[in-house]
Amino acid sequence: MPVLIRAALVTTLLGSLALADDASDKALALNKEGTKLAEQGKHTDAIERFKAAEVLLPRYQHHCNIGIAYQDSGRLPQALLFLQSCVARAGKNASAASKARLATLETKLKGAPWGTLVVTGETLRVAIAPWADEEWIVDGQRAFVLEPGPASLLVKRRDGTTWTQPVTVESGSTVTVALTPPPPPPVAVAVVTPPEKKPEPVKEPPPPPPEPVKIVAPVEAPARPLTPWIVAGSGAALIALGTITYFVAASQVTSFPSTAPESALTGYRALVVTTYASWGLGAVALAGGLVWGLVAGSASSVTLVPTVGARGEVSLTFSTTL
Repeated sequence: MPVLIRAALVTTLLGSLALADDASDKALALNKEGTKLAEQGKHTDAIERFKAAEVLLPRYQHHCNIGIAYQDSGRLPQALLFLQSCVARAGKNASAASKARLATLETKLKGAPWGTLVVTGETLRVAIAPWADEEWIVDGQRAFVLEPGPASLLVKRRDGTTWTQPVTVESGSTVTVALTPPPPPPVAVAVVTPPEKKPEPVKEPPPPPPEPVKIVAPVEAPARPLTPWIVAGSGAALIALGTITYFVAASQVTSFPSTAPESALTGYRALVVTTYASWGLGAVALAGGLVWGLVAGSASSVTLVPTVGARGEVSLTFSTTL
């Protein structure tokens, strides 16, 4: 083994021994102080010193001193527990005085008015209220002598789980209680109410798009032809001309003597021929033009004008020209 490692081990061992000696000295001093306080009747202060010495240096003698102090102060159930622990831990080294004191106390606490509480469990620490500052190891089964009435057990498991278990001790009888943790409380399940859905507004379907409007060109009826009316007008003009020549010829007839030569009647005859020719042709032209115009132009001129409204509707406007 290297020299440095040996030196480190020796230093550690010496330090541990020094600490142990220091703790032993303090525990011895506390034990002596507790003994003096017990002799003075200050049992509560003495018990505190003995317990402090036990924490520094665990020894069965400390439990013996604690049990005796409890017995002398009248707290017999606690005295019984510490004396039992003292004798059990001392084993063969237990003094006859400690054994005799324990036997006397066990006889005194057997039966009424005391009751016995037996607890069962595995690797537990138990404190009995109001002895909350004193914990007892339960690994299988352990008995406690208590005054009759309700009691509360403060139980602690190795994994840190703690719980309180109430019991009732009856006078002169033994009550056995299994130290079991209570079932876990049911997990509160939060019921989430889905938000109410507001009814969506009913959307009306959009109106269908208007059909494309075909622009219809105005439809016009054929206009009345002018030729028949020109012919009719010409006929009327011929009739008027024949009438004029008639009056001219009539005025000449009255001025001719009965002995007038044939050559003098040439102009008169021309007027007569003109008159009757104009009347005949004019009558034919006038009648033919009127008939032609009425037949050809009987249809009126019609115009269809399409109009688109505000909503896309289409209307047709009719117009006629007479």
